[in-house]
Order: sequence, then structure tokens, then C-alpha cells
Amino acid sequence: MNVIRRAYKLIISMETMVVLSIVFAIACAVATFIENDFGTETAWAVVYKAKWFELIQLILGINLLGNIFRFKLYKKEKLPAFVFHVGFLFILVGAAVTRYIGYEGIMHIREGETTNKMISSEPYIQITAKKDGKIYHAEIQKLISQISSNDFKLVLNMDGDKAVVTYKKYISAPKPNDSTKKEIVGLVVDLEYHGKHKEVVLHGKGRGVKGMPSKVEIDGVPFILEWGSKEIYLPFSLKLRDFQLERYPGSMAPSSYASEVTVIDKKDNVKMDYRIYMNHVLDYKNFRFFQSSYDMDELGTVLSVNHDPGTLITYIGYFLLAFGLLWNMFNPNSRFRKLVSAISKDMNLQNAFGFMLAFLLAFSASSSLYAKDDLKNIDIIKKIDKEHAENFGRLLVQGNMGRIKPVDTLAHEILHKIARKNSMYGLTADQIVLSMMVKPMLWQNIPIIYLPRSDKRLKKIIGVDENAKYASFSDFFDSSNNDAYKLQKYVEEATRKRSAVRNQFDKDVIKVDERINVEYMTFSGDLFRIFPKPNDPNLKWYAPKAAISTFPPKVSQAIREVLLNYFNAVNEGIKTGDFSKADKALDLIATYQQNVGRDLVPSKTKVNLEILYNKYDLFSQAMKIYLIAGLILLIVIFRKILNPSSNVKLLAKVSFYMVILAFVIHTGGLILRWYLAGHAPWSGAYESMLYIAWTMALAGVVFSRKSLLALTLMALLAGITLFVANLGGMDPQITNLVPVLKSYWLNIHVSVITSSYGFLALSALLGFFVLILLIIRNPKNEERAKNIERSITEATRINEISMILGLSLLTVGNFLGGVWANESWGRYWGWDPKETWAWISILIYAAVLHMRFVPKLNSQYAFAVASTLAYFSIIMTYFGVNFYLSGMHSYAAGDPVPIPTFVYYMVGTIFLVIFLSYPKRLRKKL
Repeated sequence: MNVIRRAYKLIISMETMVVLSIVFAIACAVATFIENDFGTETAWAVVYKAKWFELIQLILGINLLGNIFRFKLYKKEKLPAFVFHVGFLFILVGAAVTRYIGYEGIMHIREGETTNKMISSEPYIQITAKKDGKIYHAEIQKLISQISSNDFKLVLNMDGDKAVVTYKKYISAPKPNDSTKKEIVGLVVDLEYHGKHKEVVLHGKGRGVKGMPSKVEIDGVPFILEWGSKEIYLPFSLKLRDFQLERYPGSMAPSSYASEVTVIDKKDNVKMDYRIYMNHVLDYKNFRFFQSSYDMDELGTVLSVNHDPGTLITYIGYFLLAFGLLWNMFNPNSRFRKLVSAISKDMNLQNAFGFMLAFLLAFSASSSLYAKDDLKNIDIIKKIDKEHAENFGRLLVQGNMGRIKPVDTLAHEILHKIARKNSMYGLTADQIVLSMMVKPMLWQNIPIIYLPRSDKRLKKIIGVDENAKYASFSDFFDSSNNDAYKLQKYVEEATRKRSAVRNQFDKDVIKVDERINVEYMTFSGDLFRIFPKPNDPNLKWYAPKAAISTFPPKVSQAIREVLLNYFNAVNEGIKTGDFSKADKALDLIATYQQNVGRDLVPSKTKVNLEILYNKYDLFSQAMKIYLIAGLILLIVIFRKILNPSSNVKLLAKVSFYMVILAFVIHTGGLILRWYLAGHAPWSGAYESMLYIAWTMALAGVVFSRKSLLALTLMALLAGITLFVANLGGMDPQITNLVPVLKSYWLNIHVSVITSSYGFLALSALLGFFVLILLIIRNPKNEERAKNIERSITEATRINEISMILGLSLLTVGNFLGGVWANESWGRYWGWDPKETWAWISILIYAAVLHMRFVPKLNSQYAFAVASTLAYFSIIMTYFGVNFYLSGMHSYAAGDPVPIPTFVYYMVGTIFLVIFLSYPKRLRKKL
């Protein structure tokens, strides 16, 4: 009896919950790297489908259920906590039902064909035999791993006779796109019958792909063996009447694709037409059909099929979870509300006045210093009238993804790509790009191509000074050797390497080569698709050369004349200062665009707003203000801590309003980008960084009335995040969405889950700040020590509040992503690396928040360390998965890029601070 009681206490204890959560998280993390290196099937075989993995989930479920009763969460004052904890139980039960009862697969149909056959997603070992005119069949579901034992035994009973299939080994081969990794392409098995053995090779690829049957005969009995996904027959059929693919105007990029099908159910006398497309599913007899892919000739469709009775149970869990977490925020008896009430209000910022406008303007003003002695051609280019250049910028151009935008946007994109600037030499982007087209020879000797500052080898190759920041187009060509391209062999060598093994020189060469090509295409006008083709079914716009060579003769001749007149008029304007003729030529081009391309032409209001968006660069302005305000606030806080009697209210108030101003500008920029793009501004890497910075600033503003420290740290972090987003490594272009992202679930899921990053970032910064305060705390100075201890307590409380908010948003956002996945791909959870790492983050933060129930871990120091380190899981979720793991959410297909050097210094600094603060830790409980 004592043993049972001890076992119960061990399983139900909070120590077990924390330890198992961390173990579960580590197992999931390891699985994502196994999947990247050895394939999805290996990851599922070793981790996701392993019995020990299921056991962890079972014990966690029992632990959760036991603690609900142990802490009496069913009581009235704890009902919100009861609701969201029960929600987790529903999710676990739903997952179990999905795992053991549900199944999914793929249905491929060609136009005009009818089928009731799908291919399972799970692989099977199958054996079929024919004896005495009777068919016998046996099968087992089996995942094959590259790194663990694959032993299996399949027995086929044939009226007393037995045939036994046993595993011997697998055959692997290099992956088609990566010779360093291998995939399993066949199994070698032993078939035993009547004491006789035959070695059989089963060819296939396992999970998701039907295998190739292998035939063998023993003692006159024919056997067919197969390894791979199996055929499953549905109780009804689908006929593909028509597959439709829509592309963005003037682009090969798919806008949407759809399958016009007919459901044929002879048993129930049903014949029903239906249109299946992305985020619009067909439900029939507990089967769901989703538009997954299509044949390259666009005459066939690939539908994902899902039969999952666990979905409803899981959705109930999602609802209870979201409702309970929201309700908990307003429950006066919750830990969250008690912490909010306990926060001190040492810094009262309700009354404020003044603003450091002169300082801000001085910082914002940019001055460019260039050596103008060698830039005689700039004086000629400056004669291009700015007003005319602005008119040129109002012309419309079609981007690669089909979006129609003003030339002003393209000009900024070009200049940002070539020079990483928005203006140069006192010239606007419109003036520079227009002059590049009209006077390309002038620009060939003007330094405008940005060079990495530290790469002296690259500069030596092209023959410029090692301190040069820019090079001219002509610098890259050897005039003594038939204008040979100096970087030719280096570019070829770099591009042949995998990104994982490219050194910094290789990456610099590739980037500089891209800038050279962009400048060349600007000279030739190939980037300027400004002419819509009359009656074009795909609404494609063409660059001048292509328009002249492919349009109908009359239109082609008219375009040729207009362009010739325009270029001559611009050259005349440069000489005389009169650009009236050039303006008239521009009007003719604009009129042509309005008449021929009217189906795509945006409104004048939208064009004007996009030009304003380009001109004022709102996110850069917000970044500057965030950083200035954050630095001032940081000085204020340290001064207050070290000298409590100091009067810093004026600086604090001014800085507070600076952050508010930056937040307003930031918000306005996001709203404007949303309007211009036609979709929520968080669909790509650059946009998500903008949004994460906004949520960080929001977190600071939310807590500003309670703590100046929170506002300080988040203002700095928001500014740094915007700075990183604008470094040039991310593409700031406004683009169209891929089909799967055309869903309202994008707005809901991404906005919620990404907003959690801001609050969790605040949590990490507060934890790190507490560790620094512990280091500078000097017990000998009693007054200062007490002041620091008060700051530590305040920071720790805000830290926990922010973590609760962040974890709540992360959890709800992650499971909303499950709903989106179910509506788009036919399954609410597939252990994709991105969703897995989001789940890992949930487990880690849940463990951190429950550390206070473990006596040995219940201290401000332990919480500070844990909250600081926990954010690495968020960094991995956002950055690591994108560039180091393969999956549906990744950008680099799992081909890792070198880790930046500063990351090692950052990690080293964090652990050094943890080490130095340990001897001075406080044992005060949370």
C-alpha cells in the first residue's frame, strides 16, 4: 500500500510535471533534428510514434488530472484555471483518438477520371499469397528508421500453413537534392515458407508513397510483398470534372487552384457537384477532402483525405483552453490578478509635458559625406528636375508576383538593393533610377554598389581601396582584358557550394554579384514592366524592349516613338531645365496604362499613399525614436537605482511620450502597409519582424503605468528589432500571398502567436536585468541594497505577469494554427518543425511558471535564470526552424547557414552574467 501511495505522490507531484515537461520538450527538439538529417519517417519511428513518447504524454495527462483534484481547481474561485486545464485534457484525449482511430492519405485524380481509391499516409509491410484458388493477405504498419532497430515479423496464416516475413536490412541512396544525406529506397526481408527461405528486396520510399510489388514463388505458391503506403478504398467515389489554376496577373506564381469534382455515392443514390480549393474543404461521410497539390500539366489534382473522429474532441479542448485563459485574466483570485495588484507604482508617468524635439530632429537628420572630386557626373544628373522625377515615380509597374505598384516603389527597392540607401548624393531614388535609364554611361563610373566593409579580399580583387564603402559598375570589369568580369570564377565557386559551407567571402561575392546584376537591369530597363499588353489573358505587363518586340506592330511602333520622345525630352530638360515635354510624354504613358491596364490599375489614393509610405520610411523613424527613448530611460533607471533621491521625472515623462510617439508611427506604418498590400502585414520574414517589434512596444506600453523598467527594455528591444529588420538581410517588398495564406486564419493565428513573442521577450529581458541587479547589489550599502531589492521584486512580478500573458497568447495562437492547418491541409497537427518548436516553447514556459510549486526552484534568482534561458526556444521557433530545419514553414529547406559570430558572444555574455550573479542570489520566494 505504501508503494502505491508513493508512486501516486511521485506521479502527481509538481516536480514530476516540471521534469516531464522538460523531457517532453527535449524529445520533441531532438526529433526535429532527426527529421532534418534522416527524414520524416525516421523521426516518427524513433520519437513521435514510439511507445515511450506516448507514455510521457499519458503520465503528463494523469499528472494534470491528479493536480486538478490536488489543488481543488474545481472550486468556484479557481474555475477559470479548471476550465483551461480541462481543455488540455480534451486535447490529449482528442490526440489519442486521432492517433489510434483516425487516418489520412492522398487521392490523385486526372481530369475526367473517377476513383474511390486513396493512398495512406502511413507505410505498411504487406504480403499476399494465392493458394488453392484462395487469396490470403496480411499486413503490419511499420515505420523504418535509419538510426534504430527495424526488426519486425509478419506472419501470413493460410489454413494451417504459415509464411513468415522478417526484416534483414534496408538499402539507402543519396537524396536527389542533397548528396550528403541519404534516404531509404528499399528493404531487404527474408520470406520463410515450408522451411525454405528467400531473400526479397522491397523497393519503395515508405511513408506517403505506394511501394513497388515484389513477386516471389516458393513451393508453387506465388507471393506478392510490398513496402509503402497502401491503397484504401472509400465507400463512395469522386470524379474530377475540371482542374483550374489561376495565376497572379503577369506572373507564373499561382494565385489559387481548385478542383471541380462530383461526389458519386451509388449506395445512397447521391451525385453532388462541389468545388474544392485552398481553405475550402469537401466534407462527406466523415471524410474531408482538401486541395493539396496538382499535376505539372495542370490536368490532374492531388487531394489530401482525412478521416479523423478526434477532431471534434480536440476542438472542444481548444475552445475550453482559450476561454479559460481569457477568463483567468479577469479572475480576481488568479495568480495573474494578484501579481498585477502587487506591483508598485514608484514611477508615476500620468502627468507629462515637453518633448526633446530638437534632440530628436538632430538625430533624425542624416548627412551624407562623399568624395565629390571624382563625381563630376553627379552635377549633370542633379539637373533632372525633382518634380519631374516624382511624376516619373507615379507611373505604374508590374512586379514579379504580379502586383501593380508605382515606379517610386521599384526605385526605392532598386536603390536599397544596390546601395542599401533610400537616397544618395543629394538625389532621390526616382532621380537616380530615371538617370540610370536615360544616362546609363554616366553611372558606370559612379560608386554606388555597396561593398561589405570587412571583406578586404573582395575589394582587392576589384581593385578599390580597402576602406571603400562603394564601388562603381566599371570597377568590376577589367578594361585590359576585354572587359572580363572580375568576379566570374568566384561567383561560380560560391554558387556551387551549399549554403552551409559557404564562408563569408562566398556570401559577400554572391550579394555583390546580385547588386551588379540589378544595376545592369536598371540600365537596360528590364526591371520596368510598365506596358500592359492589349487583350492579354494573363494581364501581363512588359518592359520596354519586350513590349516593342512582342506587341502588335501598331502598338509596338507607338511605344517605340513615345519612349524615344520621352528620353529625348529628358535629355533636353537636363540641358535647358525645361521638362514640360518630358511631362507630356509621361502623361501619354500613364494614359496608355490607364486605358489598357485598367483591370489592374490601383486608385490614385492608393498610389499616393504608397509614395508617402516610401518617402517617410515610418519604420526607420520609429526605430530611431524607440532607441533614443530607451537609452534615456535606461540612464534614468540606473540613476534612480543608484541615487534614489535624484529627480528624473522630467526625463522619464519626455521619454515616455517619445515611446508613445514611436508606437503611433509604428502602428500607422503597419496599417498603411496592410492597406497597400491588401493583406495583414505579417506574412513574411520582414513583415513578421515589424509586427514582433510592434508587440514588444505594445507590451512596454501596457506595463508602463506599472513599471518604467518594462517600458525601457521593450522600447530598446523594439528599436533593435526594427533595426535588424532593416539591415538588408530581409526583403521589405510588399508582395502577393501564396494560395494557402489566403485565409482569415492567417490573420488570427499569426497575429496571436507572434504577439506572444513581445511579452515573452519582455520576460527574458526582465530576467536578465534582475541578474545584473544582483551583480551590482552591494549588501554593505544598506540603502542602495534595499532599493535594488525592491527593483528586483518589481521586475520579477512584472516578469511573471508578462510570461503568463505571453504563454497564454502562445498557447492559443499555436492551437489556432492547428485549426488553420486542419482547414488548409487536412490535419490539425503533423509535428512539422515549426509547430513542434512552438509546442516546445509552451512546454518550457509552462514548466517555468510552475517552478514556484517546487520548493528548491522557488526563488527570484531561479525564475530570472529560467525566464532568460527560456527565450532561446522562441528564438529557435522563429529563426532556427526557418534556417536550420526542413518543413512547411522553413525558408532554407533545412540547409543550415553559419551561425553569426555575435550569437556566440551573446550566449557567452548571458551565461557569464548567470555565473556572476549566482553567489549574490537572493532566496526570496516568488
